[in-house]
Amino acid sequence: MRLSITQRPQEMLQRRSAFQFMSHRFYDVISFGGRALPAVAQVGAGRLGAMKVLRHCLVLLAGTVSGCVTSEEPFPSEMQADTRATPVLRIEEKIREMVHVSRDWEMAQFRAYRQQDIDGDRVDDAILLTTFEHGNYWRRELFVCLSSCRTTVLHTNLGGKGEREADDLDIKDRTIIIRGKRYVDGDAMCCPSLPYESIFVVAGRKIVERR
Repeated sequence: MRLSITQRPQEMLQRRSAFQFMSHRFYDVISFGGRALPAVAQVGAGRLGAMKVLRHCLVLLAGTVSGCVTSEEPFPSEMQADTRATPVLRIEEKIREMVHVSRDWEMAQFRAYRQQDIDGDRVDDAILLTTFEHGNYWRRELFVCLSSCRTTVLHTNLGGKGEREADDLDIKDRTIIIRGKRYVDGDAMCCPSLPYESIFVVAGRKIVERR
């Protein structure tokens, strides 16, 4: 049946609208919603089915690629960084526990941290010299956490106000060297005057001072 002259423009408008709709759907599928270029002529149902399959494959490929990226083995430096960081974390947890129980105040500005191997496993251990204060009394404490035994934090009291003041620490030949000053008669409580040096080692899960 032939269309009249007045019907043809309306039919052409309907066909053009349908064509534009299919064109937009085509590029929604293959470009995930991004409009690209006008699609080529009429897209049939079979071609739409193929495009759905293509989209599904692309999604699976993206998931596979992202999975490969996240499953990469860590670098040796990353594993060593974790091993070195854990003893420090354990010491911080121990100090938090001590402060919570004793209500002492840790004077963090007087901290001295060292990370060197003292247990012979070629991985740095964590050694901390720090100060605790309670009222008008202060004391110095030494903390050690070994990389070979990261679940245990060792610590010992190095003395405090009126006894001796540990000023600094050094690590040499797997020993901990503490240097400071002792109080002698006539010294004010603020100012010990007699230099001293003590050597500590880790033995049997204890920090032992060599005599």
